[in-house]
Amino acid sequence: RKKGRKPAKCKETLNRGVGTSWEINALFIALARAAGFEAYLAMMADRDDIFFDTEIPESYFLDASHVAVLEGEKWRFYDPGNPHIPYGMLAWEEEGGQALICHPKRPAFVPTPLSPAEGSLAKNWAELRIDENGTLEGDVRVELSGHRAIRYRRAFESESQAEVERQLLERLQARLGDVEIDELRFDDFANPENPFAYSYHIRFKDYAQATGKRLFLQPAFFRRGLDPVFPNTGRSHQIYFNFEWSEQDNVTIGLPVGFELDNASSPAGFEVGIASYKPVISVSGDGQKLFYSRSFSFRGMLFDTGQYPALKALFDEIHKADNHTIILKRTEEQTSF
Repeated sequence: RKKGRKPAKCKETLNRGVGTSWEINALFIALARAAGFEAYLAMMADRDDIFFDTEIPESYFLDASHVAVLEGEKWRFYDPGNPHIPYGMLAWEEEGGQALICHPKRPAFVPTPLSPAEGSLAKNWAELRIDENGTLEGDVRVELSGHRAIRYRRAFESESQAEVERQLLERLQARLGDVEIDELRFDDFANPENPFAYSYHIRFKDYAQATGKRLFLQPAFFRRGLDPVFPNTGRSHQIYFNFEWSEQDNVTIGLPVGFELDNASSPAGFEVGIASYKPVISVSGDGQKLFYSRSFSFRGMLFDTGQYPALKALFDEIHKADNHTIILKRTEEQTSF
């Protein structure tokens, strides 16, 4: 780490087993060439800063350097020097743009692919129980992959485990309110090939609204407390999503003794060109457990203001379905007793 040292040669990086991102990328190119592949430096723009236009080929905008490898007739892109990026991916800022392949004789701009929605998945499980007063309690697990995981790893890369726990607790309580959360545990989230995963135990007083003989319950636990994506009726600028994503929720809720379902209908799902949404509610054979599953995927990045009304209507419909409420009522035996 001597100030101003010259970049190491590839052999030196390999022998040391450590290097800057530039040195690691250069080593990757050298190893790929030694294995018989065509591999070159690829310069890219940061999509979070600017949408690069090849008609204005100004090198100032191409401030990110990664690796391009020709496999067959297709260029594939890698960023081995970034400790947060899984193998074969780029950061979202460099996906869906143009890469300059630094070939000494045939330089060319090549589009970088977008990771599919399934590659940036939020997978959630909850095993819960609700009592007759509306208090919800149980265990929760969250697994984030792809760009969702990269976002968390970037945010927490220099934080201690205690600080990561504190910030996650703050985020959960900001969404859910005054809840009790303990037993917060993390998997090894430093490895970019693994999901960013954590689990916790929760006790949520008054999760369900109790009114005399009935409980009003929102089964979509992981959507509780979320605001509408588009609260405004109008839009002055284009709509821009960083990346495509998907979600899978699986929630089991044990029902209180002496209660039965009065209304357990599932909200309607849909599938359109850019999105699919499927919520399902079911009940165990003995009527003691409620099962809720939800799958959602969104495919798209940039939308014009003219598309805003349809886009807002789509997300408003999802928000309404996510807040779907079912009713639990006391059984006649319990009531008469």
